[in-house]
Amino acid sequence: MTRDGHRSDSPDDVARTERDRDAEYRALAETNRRRVLRYLRNVEDGSTLQDLATVLAGWESTESDRVVSNDRRRELMVALHHVHLPVLADAGLLSYDSNDGTVALESIPDAVEEALADEETSQTDPGA
Repeated sequence: MTRDGHRSDSPDDVARTERDRDAEYRALAETNRRRVLRYLRNVEDGSTLQDLATVLAGWESTESDRVVSNDRRRELMVALHHVHLPVLADAGLLSYDSNDGTVALESIPDAVEEALADEETSQTDPGA
């Protein structure tokens, strides 16, 4: 079954779909990558590497109840640039221009949307 709901049995289509799904699972396997996707779902014009690092630092600060240092923010920026954004881009979930640091959400498959929504629900309603 393709993402648009059409049945496809060709070996190339099956292999591509499995690769897509594997890439999506890899992309969702890390908390900061899920947070990036959740944040980008709520902004209209995309974001920048610097802004994403600030947002992730804010998330960490909220969870730890401590101020995140500038060094930690720089660490997040490096991890975003070298690891997280390329993984998300390889999965086709966002586009990342490493030259100017811009990040934009791409079309998100329903399964990824559901996973992000489930996580949001479990974080806002611990009894869910």
